[in-house]
Formats: sequence, structure tokens, C-alpha cells
Amino acid sequence: MKPMIEMQQVSKHYEGAQAVHALRDVSFSVAAGEMVAILGPSGSGKSTLMNLLGCLDTPSAGRYRLDGQAVERLGEKELSRVRNRTIGFVFQSFHLLPHLTARENVELPLLYRGVGETARRRLAQESLRRVGLQDRMDHRPAQLSGGQQQRVAIARAMAGEPPLLLADEPTGNLDTAAGRDIMRLLTELNQSGHTVVIITHDPRIGAACPRRVTIEDGRLREG
Repeated sequence: MKPMIEMQQVSKHYEGAQAVHALRDVSFSVAAGEMVAILGPSGSGKSTLMNLLGCLDTPSAGRYRLDGQAVERLGEKELSRVRNRTIGFVFQSFHLLPHLTARENVELPLLYRGVGETARRRLAQESLRRVGLQDRMDHRPAQLSGGQQQRVAIARAMAGEPPLLLADEPTGNLDTAAGRDIMRLLTELNQSGHTVVIITHDPRIGAACPRRVTIEDGRLREG
């Protein structure tokens, strides 16, 4: 399989009174269709890595190819386009707009992409059905449980059929049962063809993934 993610000797440092080296010479690849957990404690560099993988930031050194594109060469407008079309983001805190219904929240990335109203509605409804929320489409976030809100967030992430789902602590705000449901859903999405990368501190999440990578002090190792 072709690589979806390919990093070669990527480093990220931040200048200041004292330079911070958040990532050091990271070489890492994920094949299209893989499901990978990146495990690490707070301060290990996993948030920095997530920002680079998601094109929210660019490397200080090294090369990053995302679905064949040289990310380090892209300007902000091009990076925004890549984020919108290639990556579906799932966050720990859901990031749902409270005044919008589940369907309207799922439609938002499609609106930014320029998808017409009829197609937006159809894609949002299909996506919510896939995550089992066909009877909650007109509910606002406050009317949904935490697990249901995360399902809306996953539906939003995959509504435009991006090849990569990038999940940052996707079960962190959920109880154990809801967390297991979310992991089953992410596994099903992976089996349907999505590349799934999960960034987490929880070894139980790592154990549920076919491949695990550990980050510590800004360096990666397999397992």
C-alpha cells in the first residue's frame, strides 16, 4: 500500500528565552488503510506531532508527505485546503457548536468546502446514519450524551469522505462503555477503508489498535 503519511527526519523546535525541541528527527510512515495508535504521556511531544500530522503546523526541519503532497512546501491557503479535503479531525472535547443541531454541525466542513445545500444535507444525514444517530439529527449537543456528541464529531469528520481520520484522545471525556463504543466505530471506519491515527495517553486504546507507536522526549519508537 502507498504511504498516507511519510515523515523523514522531522524536527520541531520553538525559539524563545530557552529553545524547546518538541520533536527530534522523527521518521515515521503510515500506509493507506492502516490503523495506528501513537502513545505518550503529557509533555512527550504527541500534541506537537498531532499538529504536524494534521497540517496545523509545519516542521522546523525534515520532510513530511501527506497522501503524496510535500506539506513543508505549502502555504497557509494550501494547508487549509489539505486539512479540509484530506483529513477528518476528531477531538477529545468534541468541538461542536452548541446552537446548531447534530446535522448542522456535520454540514459545516462541507459548507466551507463549497458543497451545495442539498448535497450537504444528504451527506450529513448519511454520515449520521453510519454512526447510529439517525434519530438524533435534529438534537443540539446539550440534548446528547457525551458518547453521542463524540459520534456526531466522528460523523462530521468523515462526512466528506477524507482518506485520513486523525483522532486526538477521542475517548478522553467518555466513560468506559462509551469509550469502547467509539473505538468500535473507529475500527469499523478503518475496516471500510479509512486510514485512522489515534493519539492517546491511554494504553487500553493502544491495545485496541493493530499497530502502536510510542513517543517520548520528542522521539518515536515502534511498539
